[in-house]
Amino acid sequence: MDKNDKERLINDIEDRLDDFFGKDQNIPTGQAENKSTTPASNPLEQLKSVVLSIDWEITDGCLADLEQSVNSLMTSYQDDKYTYTMLRMLNSLGKYIKKRKAQAHPDAIKRVMSVFKSLEQIVGNANLPEKQKKSIVAAEIRNFKELKNNVEIKRLVQQGIDTKQDTSHSADRSVSEIEKSIETAIAPLKAELDGLKQQIKSIMEELDKMKKS
Repeated sequence: MDKNDKERLINDIEDRLDDFFGKDQNIPTGQAENKSTTPASNPLEQLKSVVLSIDWEITDGCLADLEQSVNSLMTSYQDDKYTYTMLRMLNSLGKYIKKRKAQAHPDAIKRVMSVFKSLEQIVGNANLPEKQKKSIVAAEIRNFKELKNNVEIKRLVQQGIDTKQDTSHSADRSVSEIEKSIETAIAPLKAELDGLKQQIKSIMEELDKMKKS
């Protein structure tokens, strides 16, 4: 793969990530590397610990650690397009989970684990052919698209439920308002009818008196 093809592939991948999570990802650029959080023996050691913690329990602290670890690694690997893209996926997933919390799609955590496992394959094997790297990243992109569709379906279903509830409440209010309007409109008629009844009663009493006299 020549340089232009490689750049087009990475741009396509990043465009898809932008479509899924939005462009405002606060990607670190030009920051000084935090060497204390990236051991030379295994650059993913701290990130692995954080990911395992999230798999065990999702807390604000774990998500903050994930963001910090990923940002540090993104600075270190910003020239490694495949690794950088995988880290960006983790960054995006972390932000999504942090924003949605308990309402996040349950598959989001699975995607975190899967992306990290793929990241380990790429980073842990310096001799991995570029074709295989491309295949690994492409598979994760497909999984992202599937998650995106599931998230959208869940959102539309919830939106439909909320709309139905609002419509039901509106209908109840409308019926109540109509009933009140009818009662208000016929109140004068009721009063006139009562008056007529009273007049008829008086006339009948007078007729009875006349018959008896």
